[in-house]
Amino acid sequence: MNRRKILPFAFLSLLFAAAVSGQQSPQAVLVDEFGRLACDELLGRLDVFFAELRAVPQAVGLVAVHTSANDRHEGVIVQEIIKAHSKWRGIDQRSLHFVRSDSHRGRLVQLWQVSPGAETPKFEAELRTFELPAERKEPFVLTVETKFGAQI
Repeated sequence: MNRRKILPFAFLSLLFAAAVSGQQSPQAVLVDEFGRLACDELLGRLDVFFAELRAVPQAVGLVAVHTSANDRHEGVIVQEIIKAHSKWRGIDQRSLHFVRSDSHRGRLVQLWQVSPGAETPKFEAELRTFELPAERKEPFVLTVETKFGAQI
């Protein structure tokens, strides 16, 4: 009789212990996500991102720059702006990684904090080249046009 009372209790205790005892593995955190921004807003958001990285010194910053295939050169420019600002702010360049990918939604920049043990986010159509698509025939100047005042 006593065994019948103890068996369900032991089973529930074992089930609860198995469910509670396992810790969740660290997750990558999306700190910010944005499209085209004015320069001062971009730099402000980067400063917040760098502050988040400094809060967890072992974390790695992952910057994902998504652009359309015809605007890949803009993704490179955005990447270089972010690199320059991170150097100016004294961020260890070894703790900052960049990924560029093609996107059908236009420009999108994602700022990720990847803690130790967390899985790095994966992106479709990741680029490892600076080549433009073959169908891009018209010439262009590799620069960024800044808009001020009423032009915005």
